[in-house]
Amino acid sequence: MRIPITSNLYHVIRRADHQRQYLPFSIYSSYKVQSLLNVPITKPLLIVVLGGIKELGTGHGLVCHAGEFIFLSNSPAINMRNIPKHEMYYALLIEFDQKDIDGLYVNSDNKHDYLIGKTCQTLETCLTQFIESSAWACEEIISLRKREIILLLKEL
Repeated sequence: MRIPITSNLYHVIRRADHQRQYLPFSIYSSYKVQSLLNVPITKPLLIVVLGGIKELGTGHGLVCHAGEFIFLSNSPAINMRNIPKHEMYYALLIEFDQKDIDGLYVNSDNKHDYLIGKTCQTLETCLTQFIESSAWACEEIISLRKREIILLLKEL
């Protein structure tokens, strides 16, 4: 099954995945539906869906399609499904440590424990630079890049 993802981000992720053992992000993919129950979210988490659909919660929960992202605050547990749709399910996940967030003031009218939105070109460029820098950057630079992602989400 071929994944019809044309974004540069997908190709940068694939290259980085082959170049380095430790990566400051995770990649999840599946050709079959995955149902994950009571998944603990111990740190704030950005999920960028590049192929397929991610469903969070039960019943009429949140739905995140290819080309969208969801930013989750830490929560005790959540149910989720990864659903391939005309292509395999493929997502980029970035966990944020407390040091990545310390000192950032994010005032939001959003009273939910999540933020969902479209992955615009600006966000894709920022994520691409983050992934490319993972090949050479030290932990401090990676943390600064994560802060940059959070600040960009705040601006958008």
